[in-house]
Amino acid sequence: MRRTEQHVRELLGSLDPMRDDERAAGVPPVPARITGVEPSAARRKRPRARIRRAILAGAAAAVLLAGGLMWTSAGPSTPEGHAATPPLLKITPPQQDRPAAQRLHAIADRAAASGVPDGATGRTEYIRMKNWYLHSQIDRSGTISAIQPQMRESRRHPDGSGRTVIRKQPPRFRSEAGREQWAGDTSDSKRVHRWSAGERTTPWDGRPPTDTDALRSWLRQRPSGQSEPLRTFSAITDLLRNRVLLPEERAAVLRVLAELPGLRYNGTTHDRADRPGQAFSLESDDSGLPTRYTLILDPGTGRFLGYEEMLTTSAGALNVPVPSVITYETYLDRKFLTRQ
Repeated sequence: MRRTEQHVRELLGSLDPMRDDERAAGVPPVPARITGVEPSAARRKRPRARIRRAILAGAAAAVLLAGGLMWTSAGPSTPEGHAATPPLLKITPPQQDRPAAQRLHAIADRAAASGVPDGATGRTEYIRMKNWYLHSQIDRSGTISAIQPQMRESRRHPDGSGRTVIRKQPPRFRSEAGREQWAGDTSDSKRVHRWSAGERTTPWDGRPPTDTDALRSWLRQRPSGQSEPLRTFSAITDLLRNRVLLPEERAAVLRVLAELPGLRYNGTTHDRADRPGQAFSLESDDSGLPTRYTLILDPGTGRFLGYEEMLTTSAGALNVPVPSVITYETYLDRKFLTRQ
């Protein structure tokens, strides 16, 4: 089993957006990618490189073959029915047909003048997130799905050292029968990863440029296997997981976001922490299934509140209804600390 597991991890580990944390800690990346739609040969050669979870845009999965058991998020429906997924965001459509780019440029101007967050380079960056991912297990008896909530805290010190703490809550099941048949760990867990100055290098080590053209190139520095505009959109979400942005930096990110082809303004909403915001989305089938990628912003300061992925027209072999939210990440706190 260990040999098969390690082989799959090595083959598919590039799909983990927190892989840099894990590599530095000596933890193998979580494998993932089985799609309900057969990918092209080009996609098989260039796997998508940023989703962490046992599912990828509604169709990716961790595959562990051992004793007839396969871990995946793609598979046939079961008597248990569709997996329980979060309710869709309630979005009020705009009354005025104002282009997304125009709205985002206006928000970017407010972000630059907001003074939020209060801080400066040379201080510790602190990020706290509440995340939700979907995992499924397939064996001979069928498919069982579980919701995996997670809290993630990270500190990045001025010298480049830092710490990430990930607390996973017990998985939640649609039924008690599913819990009893689950072959994985059903307890909560805590993982702490520390790294020293110079020990860990990522594309996001330097401060983001505030010039729009320079930032656009900077965001594309990591090969992802994705096509544009999703490649840049995904790089932005990676950046948000790793760095606390100064007002001018956040404004530049918003201006890059504004120029992405196909970006749409959906309307006003509340994020998973019940904070009011505006939703902007991009749709792509780059993962293998039609998926809507949504960022929720505070229009007054331009702060990013949350990120979600939702299957729109097809779930392929994945055991979820359509439409269905397949992951969300909520940015609860992003600030500069005066103390480490």
